[in-house]
Amino acid sequence: MDIGNAVSLILNLDEEKFDELVDPNQCPIINIGGGEEISIRELAFNVASVIGYKGEIKFDHSKPDGTPRKLLDSSRPQNLGWNARTNLNEGIQIAYQDYISRI
Repeated sequence: MDIGNAVSLILNLDEEKFDELVDPNQCPIINIGGGEEISIRELAFNVASVIGYKGEIKFDHSKPDGTPRKLLDSSRPQNLGWNARTNLNEGIQIAYQDYISRI
């Protein structure tokens, strides 16, 4: 997901368009996603692959599943012309490389 592109879009909106996107009675949190639905299991294994984790990943099946769907609704920024240019796996790789470069 290209967060920089989305942030740039939001920062450059005129006041009327910004007000359409953000509820003035709430903190301006805007979902930004690539439109791909992914399970927590898939996400865990994708992150493990990117970082080179070779250990076991365990899931506690006695816990509730949580949110039934893991898909951000990005329709609001998309209606303003924003589309993700980076898929989730690429985004994880970019974030991990950035993290590695900083430690």
